[in-house]
Amino acid sequence: MASVVFSSLGQAFGGPFGALAGGVAGAGLDSLLFAPRGRSMVDQIQRSAYGVTFPRIYGRARVAGVVIWAHISDQGAKGSGQRSGTASIAVALSAKPILRVGRIWADGREIRNQDGVFVSQTVFRVYDGTQTEPDPVIAATEGAGFAPGHTGLAYVVFENMALEAYGNRIPNLSFEVEADTGDIHAWLKDLSGWEVKADLARTMRWSTGGYAVSVGSNRDDVKALALLAEMEVSDAGGVWQFSANPNRHNIANEDLCSDEAMQMPSGQERMMTMSRLPAGLSIGYLDTSREYQEGMQGATRHRGGALVQMTLPAVLSASDAQAFAQSMLERAELENERLRLVLGWKWLKIAIGDVLTVTGEPGEWRVVERSVRGLLVHVAAVRHFSKPLLPVQAEAGRSMASQSMVIPQTDLKVFELPFALDGGEHGILVSANGGLGWRGAEIGQMSDWSMTPIGQVKTRQPTGRLGCALEKGAKLIWNEPGELLVELADTSLVLESRPAQALFAGANLLRIDEELLQFRSAAEIAPGLFRLSGLLRGCYGTRNTTHEQGAAWALIDSSGLVTLPVKEDLVGRKLRVVAQGRGDPPGGMVVEHVVEGRAMQQMAPAHLQVQRTTDGRIVSSWIAVAGSMAGWGSEEMPWRGGVWHFNTDGGFTHSVRVQEARLTLSAEEQLEVFGALFPKGRVRVVVDGDMPQPLRTSKTVDI
Repeated sequence: MASVVFSSLGQAFGGPFGALAGGVAGAGLDSLLFAPRGRSMVDQIQRSAYGVTFPRIYGRARVAGVVIWAHISDQGAKGSGQRSGTASIAVALSAKPILRVGRIWADGREIRNQDGVFVSQTVFRVYDGTQTEPDPVIAATEGAGFAPGHTGLAYVVFENMALEAYGNRIPNLSFEVEADTGDIHAWLKDLSGWEVKADLARTMRWSTGGYAVSVGSNRDDVKALALLAEMEVSDAGGVWQFSANPNRHNIANEDLCSDEAMQMPSGQERMMTMSRLPAGLSIGYLDTSREYQEGMQGATRHRGGALVQMTLPAVLSASDAQAFAQSMLERAELENERLRLVLGWKWLKIAIGDVLTVTGEPGEWRVVERSVRGLLVHVAAVRHFSKPLLPVQAEAGRSMASQSMVIPQTDLKVFELPFALDGGEHGILVSANGGLGWRGAEIGQMSDWSMTPIGQVKTRQPTGRLGCALEKGAKLIWNEPGELLVELADTSLVLESRPAQALFAGANLLRIDEELLQFRSAAEIAPGLFRLSGLLRGCYGTRNTTHEQGAAWALIDSSGLVTLPVKEDLVGRKLRVVAQGRGDPPGGMVVEHVVEGRAMQQMAPAHLQVQRTTDGRIVSSWIAVAGSMAGWGSEEMPWRGGVWHFNTDGGFTHSVRVQEARLTLSAEEQLEVFGALFPKGRVRVVVDGDMPQPLRTSKTVDI
């Protein structure tokens, strides 16, 4: 078919294609429909080798481009305290000027949407091919006089692009490029250098949104664009051109001349150029509905024969690709038949590309070969394909497109509790969370020279604001009449009701400022608005305080926490904790926290009792509280002793240091201390401890 349709095109462009023009009939179909070996439909794999050719983009297409410059930063090196490297890179997109860059994909995931918003922070610059000066980052890195301006080359530059999300390597980048607002006729003229005589009144049977030329030779791309544009090669007075309205001639029987030398006594011969017709034809294309991914549409016949494939780096819809495939198959079937004519000298005006009607021969014939021998004009023609096609509906298939989403930064909190959560180990608690699209973070402890990983948070917990003020209430008892309105920042998450037993195990725990509270019931009264009831205030040793409307809250769950063990030598020192998530800036989110040592301090005693016995003794006892919810007096936080204080109503004070959680004073000891039996007064027990002052250090009872 190539020798039939583009025999003159081969002569003009030369190379192997030109040799095919005079080759064996039938070899042309394979040459036209098969792209040269080793050439892909369009380059979607980013390259960076020396000597590669740059693509040329027409219309709008998706291209990976070529990395023409890169500089990797030293972040991520051992001992730097960072785990995320960055790179500044320049990627060439088109060997001709462009208008704009749209969406961008990295390793197949969209990182810049159609509005130009990136999912993470980066500095991005576009050079449309008309620039004359080099990019400032390239010039600063390479030095003055060593950075080219790349005039005529459209390229983009990423400055300090974070690489952590891509395994600290440069990802495979591809770009949606809009090169021009012209049509396929303008592209064909620019690529071939020939005049294109289009019929503006004719509506094309398919619409081509773009074309990506990705090879050094234009030959095959010119052929493909001519087919897509429904243009034919014609000879206009020795000047080759593409035309949609060829010249037409009527050939009568008396115009035919005998040529005994060519064994054509009648001046006419019809022959089949192919021994077998193709059984089917498929078109590979770039699908507009699937982010320019490769698609395949085809047409088949119920007969034996070869299945022919044609690959086009053209942007088409599924329906247009299907219509084009049917058109190409019907054209191949029509042009299977060839007509040879011998005409007189007055038909020297016939040129390649003209359309003939021949008396006694049905249909029209298009001239593909013409030669003059003596005073005779020898013409070879194939059936002219001009049949209109009916509208075709085709399905492109489902696309698993990855839409871009701006990944929020990590919300990092560091706090301490007197009690360990869920009966776990004591330590400093690190909470990591984020908004919609947050995908977790690595947590580490920073020192002056390095970062030590301490855990990872993968799940996102509900957060929001208080819908009403919360007054100070009873502590550690069910507050049945009390209710709390909370608003969720992300309505895709919910709050759930849980039984009391689950709350005792640490479920439904909210952190509002410095207070931890729990709720038993959650009822959604409006989208994103919940009413919480069955409250437990001041949980895990936190202070029961008042909270204003609009105060921030967050659900605390063990899956969203990392515990950092604390030692006595850390108390009073500044601790730096870092979270590194995909939406965080280079180096991560860093929070500084002064260690208070709350998890190591003694708790205030409980159940202090003072009794006077019948024999005059004073017996006092209490329970030493450990920093664990697992039980009272746990060995993990042993009793260190304390001071028993007595204050009389008259102002007399007496203190006794005790090592046990009890004290007995006999009548004799009372007379010695008070000068009388135990009078009316107040008893207070204060625990010992060398940590900073806890929230509650003593217990007081009146006697």
